[in-house]
Amino acid sequence: MSDAPQPQMPAGLPIARPVDAGLTAPEPSRGSAFVQITVVFGLLIVWLNAYFLWLGEWLHQRLADHEIYAHILGNGVLTLLFVSVLLRAYRQHPATLGLGRASPAQLIGWGLLGIIPCYVANIVSVATYLSLSGADLLDVADEKVGAMDALSPIRPGWVVPVAVFVGVYEEVLFRGFLLSRLRILLRAGSRGFNARAGAAIVLSAAVFGIAHGYQGGLGIVQTFAVGLVLCAWATWRGEIWSCIVAHVGIDVIGLFALQYIKPMMDEVLRAASKTA
Repeated sequence: MSDAPQPQMPAGLPIARPVDAGLTAPEPSRGSAFVQITVVFGLLIVWLNAYFLWLGEWLHQRLADHEIYAHILGNGVLTLLFVSVLLRAYRQHPATLGLGRASPAQLIGWGLLGIIPCYVANIVSVATYLSLSGADLLDVADEKVGAMDALSPIRPGWVVPVAVFVGVYEEVLFRGFLLSRLRILLRAGSRGFNARAGAAIVLSAAVFGIAHGYQGGLGIVQTFAVGLVLCAWATWRGEIWSCIVAHVGIDVIGLFALQYIKPMMDEVLRAASKTA
């Protein structure tokens, strides 16, 4: 053995740790992917039905304008709980959701950059919807105001916390969990673009759009378009951290803008109804 001195690790530098004990980084099998999707979305459907049929009214009577926070908290906590329990049950690491280690500065930069194509997709989706549906602008505005009513109770001081929480749990569910499991089911491979990966992207974005059905027809189309961009972004980047940053940024902008846009739209609709 050589007597040459061995290099020493500088004090304070982190030492790379292996994957958490008992967990594995390899992707799930097709069978486990199918079971995971069925269980998580089955439980979420049960929860949402229970909420709208019984719990929502009970909360509204007791919390009034604060009900929206309880609804968001319930959705997010249960989503993250269901996904994390299944990961534990199948001994899978969060890296299978695109939550591996990465440079925070790069992810923030890529996430902020990702906001741009999301807004482009949003504009294109609105123009396409209006041209193909032949919808009346006032009817569309009235529909959007109805969707805004569901979010208007969120106070300015709660915009950032709500946006961060929603951005995390929705990206974990739709881009991290659903998209990755759909790729496995469709044999699209774990990374990269191909026809089957495109099908997984479209399906995941469609579910994302339908989940925002409370926003009306145009809202579903807009959310679907943004979902396509975020799914493609996650596929290209191989992670969902930057998607979380982009999602949070979009929600922060949208919720703050809502405070000013909704009163203006209410006024326009009132004026239009008087002249009709």
